[in-house]
Amino acid sequence: MDERISKSRLEALTDGMFAIVMTLLVLEITVPQISSHEPDVVRAELSKRLLDLWPKIFSYVISFIILAIYWRAHHRQFHYITHSDGVLVWTNIMFLMAVSFLPFSTSLLGEYIDNKSQFLFMAVIQS
Repeated sequence: MDERISKSRLEALTDGMFAIVMTLLVLEITVPQISSHEPDVVRAELSKRLLDLWPKIFSYVISFIILAIYWRAHHRQFHYITHSDGVLVWTNIMFLMAVSFLPFSTSLLGEYIDNKSQFLFMAVIQS
């Protein structure tokens, strides 16, 4: 019995995983909740709260770009592949496992952006 997975099916799984992971990244950025309904208070507080979100927005942008680079490289590599085998399937699955970890490391970076060890952690995980 032939248990090969077609190249196109493997590409579809990869595209789907990238789409999900890229979407999950933005879920870490939450809309600030302001209890006051006074326009001047809301404006001032919202500006402050949005500025406080810069580490999460920064980590989102960096991670999204990293994922875009990975996705594009994967697409270029698969352009040259004519068929798949078990080794390619499992290599791709391990790659996707690392890719799917990016939202966690992004969240960690956004939460602890001043911690230098976080940058090392993210670099090791995503290399």
